[in-house]
Amino acid sequence: MKKTLKLILILVLCLGAVIAGYFAVSRHYAEPEEDDDVISVTAAQFDGEVNTLTWNVDGKDICSLTKKNKWILSTDSSFPVSQTTADGLAESLKTIDAMKLVAAEPGDLDEYGLESPALKVTATLEDGSQITYSFGDKDMYSSGNYFVSSLEKSVYLVDFRVAESFPDDVYRLIEVEELPDLAQFDSLGITSEKAEVSIIKTGNGYNISDGGEEKTVPDDKAEEIHIAAGSVQFDKCVNYKAEYDGYGLNKPSYTLTFTYTLEDGDSEEPVENKLVLKIGLQNGDDYFACVDDGEMIYTLNGSVIEPLLIDSVDSVITESPAENED
Repeated sequence: MKKTLKLILILVLCLGAVIAGYFAVSRHYAEPEEDDDVISVTAAQFDGEVNTLTWNVDGKDICSLTKKNKWILSTDSSFPVSQTTADGLAESLKTIDAMKLVAAEPGDLDEYGLESPALKVTATLEDGSQITYSFGDKDMYSSGNYFVSSLEKSVYLVDFRVAESFPDDVYRLIEVEELPDLAQFDSLGITSEKAEVSIIKTGNGYNISDGGEEKTVPDDKAEEIHIAAGSVQFDKCVNYKAEYDGYGLNKPSYTLTFTYTLEDGDSEEPVENKLVLKIGLQNGDDYFACVDDGEMIYTLNGSVIEPLLIDSVDSVITESPAENED
């Protein structure tokens, strides 16, 4: 009898635990209750066009843009400002929606990192009036930035992506040249001080040659080359005046010549194309690079480009020690 009662008690306790767990899960997945502080409200809004746009990050002036017929950098009218990027930044300031009203009448702005904001933006409108936007600390729970503008004194929480769209490097305002998909190249010529190597696409993979007999590229190396070629894209522009000397591009470490075929919509015949990439000095994890004799000098991710920086046939076809042991 005692054993039966004990068993019943255990079953009741287990049932209670299951019921408690059910309600806990239900509360977790239920629609959140309306928070009185979370409101649909606009933190800043104005009508009109922005003529001048300036910003600083952590107190450091980044740039000043002025729009006449087009956006220009105030300190250098020849700077190739991406008009799409500049238009987008100006447009983003016209209406800034709030995630949350934090304080309608804030006391100490330093409490929100707004006394010395991480980002401060000033927009000058057509009528000469100015509006300032200050983005302070990030809220640890939402990753939103505390925000205040000269339009009113209330502190809001706004989407962190608004602040992050303003770059901390003026060169990020240059539109990066997009390279074609080179994964399906027909041939790749690699020229360096050490050798001239050619990689030729075959039906099943690649062959490699330094002017002599063609040799088959092992499958693992072929996959590395294929992935690397398809991933080659510039990261950012670092110079727009073809000043090659400071980047090792006057005498490039490597010159990569890709030939590839593209379908031409105006012709029934595919068109063969050629792209020449010059690779210069290494800069940390990146390399400086440019397209042939182009004026724009960019950075390329080292982990992407290094499988294509081949100095000899043997470095590609020689089996690894692990393979030799087998």
